Amino acid sequence: MSILNTKTEKFQITEQNLIYIPSESYIEGYLKSNKAITLDCSYIGTIFTSKKLVINKTAKVQGDAICENFILEGVMDGNIFCSGHVKFCDDSIFNGKVYTSTFTNTSQNNSDFVIQVPETSTIDNIRVLIEELSTDIGLTSDEILDDVRNLFYKNVFSAKKNPRDIIVNPFTEQILADEKKQKD
Repeated sequence: MSILNTKTEKFQITEQNLIYIPSESYIEGYLKSNKAITLDCSYIGTIFTSKKLVINKTAKVQGDAICENFILEGVMDGNIFCSGHVKFCDDSIFNGKVYTSTFTNTSQNNSDFVIQVPETSTIDNIRVLIEELSTDIGLTSDEILDDVRNLFYKNVFSAKKNPRDIIVNPFTEQILADEKKQKD
C-alpha cells in the first residue's frame, strides 16, 4: 500500500485522471479526451469526453457537451448528450436541450431547457460508443460525434413528433458549414 506524502505525488495522480482548465483561459473549438474534464473558463465549442464533465461556477460554456456524466455549477447554452447522469447544481443556469438517462436539478435560476430520455437500449448503444472514444484522430474527423448525436436525435420523442426540427448548436452549425465548403 502506498501513502501519498508529497505534493508531487498528489499532482501526478490528479494529472493522470483529470483535465483542468482554469478561469484565466478562453477556448474556442473542439476538445476530445478519455479523461474527466473540469472547466473554470469560458468555452465555445464542443467537448467530448468518455468520462465526467464538470462546468464549475466561474465557467461559461456555449456549445455541445458529450460525456458519461455531467455536472453544471456555472452557465451553459447548448446541448448536453450524456450516457449517465446530468446534475444542475444551485445557482447554475442552462439554456438548451438535455439528452440523458437520469437528471437532477437543484437550481432555481432562470433556465430554459428540455430534457429527453431515450429508451434504455439507445442509452446502452450510446454508452458503448462513448466508452470506445479514441483520441487518435480529431473530433471533426471522427464519425463518433455524428453517431452519438444521431442516436439521441433519432430515438427521442421530439424527433418523432417534430421530425423537421433540427437540433444543432449554432457553433456546430457554423463548423459544419465551413467543413462542407472545404469539401466542395
